[in-house]
Amino acid sequence: MKNKKGKKELSYNIQNTVDCDNGFILQSKVVVDPTDQYQFNEQLKILKERNIGDISESKILADSMYNTSESMKYIHENGYNAFIPNRTQATTAKNKKIKKFAKAIFHL
Repeated sequence: MKNKKGKKELSYNIQNTVDCDNGFILQSKVVVDPTDQYQFNEQLKILKERNIGDISESKILADSMYNTSESMKYIHENGYNAFIPNRTQATTAKNKKIKKFAKAIFHL
C-alpha cells in the first residue's frame, strides 16, 4: 500500500468481526487491501461458512467505509439487518461541517 508520503510499503489491514453483545471476536482476517470497502461481504461469507449461527436476525453494524453498492446488494439479497451510515451521515454524526466539494455530497 502507499503510505502517507506516497511511497509503497508492505502494509496490512486487519478485519475483525465482533459480537457486540458479548464482546467476543468471532473472526479476524489480515488483508493487504488499502481500504475496507470490499471486505464487508467477505466477512459475512466467512461467518456463514463457519456456521457460527443464524446471523439473519442479528443487527449488523459497520462504519461508512463498508457502505458500497456491492455491500448493500449483498445485504438485501441475504435478508440481513444492517446499519451502515453513508459518508454524509458519518460526517454529520461527528459534528463536522461538510465542505462544499466534499466526497460526502457526491453519491457515486
